Amino acid sequence: QYATVISGATASTVAVSTAGVATCGAGLTCTGTTTSANFNIAGTSGAVVVVGGDSSVTLNGSLGGTMSSTLSYSAATVTLGATGGSFQVGGTLSVGANQASGDYSGAFNVTANYQ
Repeated sequence: QYATVISGATASTVAVSTAGVATCGAGLTCTGTTTSANFNIAGTSGAVVVVGGDSSVTLNGSLGGTMSSTLSYSAATVTLGATGGSFQVGGTLSVGANQASGDYSGAFNVTANYQ
């Protein structure tokens, strides 16, 4: 979740790390709480799971307009413990100059391949 971003006169980016830490690009105003996406994995303790998914996502605005985000994954593999495991997805959002207002959302696919 990129929280609230107010665009400026020039294009810029907002990055949210896999730990949920936001970096607001030059010319943008960023407010609110940011979070990375968290995915929990269940399975046999000690199992290795290869994780990944889409490398980008297009966000569509409620009042028109689109933005794109590249995605980053906290790990390529997860070794499950007694209570399973998890991985996080962060990303870098490309915000256009004077980006159209509205709520933006999109969906992306993740995979968990048990080895």
